[in-house]
Amino acid sequence: MNRRLSLLPACIALLLAACGGDGVADVSATVDHSDPLMAAALADQIMIDPDMVDRNTANQLASFAEADGSLPVPDAGPEAAAAARAEAIELVGGNGALQPVPDPANGEVPDDPVLARCLGAAHPSFLWAARMPQSFPVYPRGAVLAAAGGDTGDCGVRAISFATAVSVDDVLVFYVTRALAAGYSVRHVTNEGDNVLEGRSAAGKLVVVARGGEGGLTSVELVTLQQ
Repeated sequence: MNRRLSLLPACIALLLAACGGDGVADVSATVDHSDPLMAAALADQIMIDPDMVDRNTANQLASFAEADGSLPVPDAGPEAAAAARAEAIELVGGNGALQPVPDPANGEVPDDPVLARCLGAAHPSFLWAARMPQSFPVYPRGAVLAAAGGDTGDCGVRAISFATAVSVDDVLVFYVTRALAAGYSVRHVTNEGDNVLEGRSAAGKLVVVARGGEGGLTSVELVTLQQ
């Protein structure tokens, strides 16, 4: 029997560092409203792709923590999923731009010492969700539940956890398409109910972990490393 993906526990532990030990979110220590970037990220509309700046972006948003520290509750159901999916398709350039997800292999994502080191040095803050690389934004209308990151030495790392109304397949197609467009190679691994995308390029690494969650939502961990 394959052991659980070696990278996943480290990612989850990091992402949940912004939450209380009992699973109840406690973001008071991680949300700094005195930071202008954080204030913009949390109080204003968050555009998830700078290329959309000249277009009607009223709904091209991700949800972040509120000023009182409460976490967003994503919309669920067919209508919410359809709206999010339509915005994702627009972001990649239309249905014709969508790329197929590679056939899955049953196994593990090998340990990556550099990524593990960078994750270990990351700091929890919702600010990092607003600083995702342009190629790998939060899925449209996704609700960000935790975030961490850092920019030290050769570690430009971002790690976020979010929930979305779309299916696991929709999430995988979106990030495969974005990764291939950015020049990444992509492999797909399944293990114990998790679907994992591992993307690599000369510029960095991408890891996406997606699984079905409660209430018809999909739970996603998204990790990027820029070197």
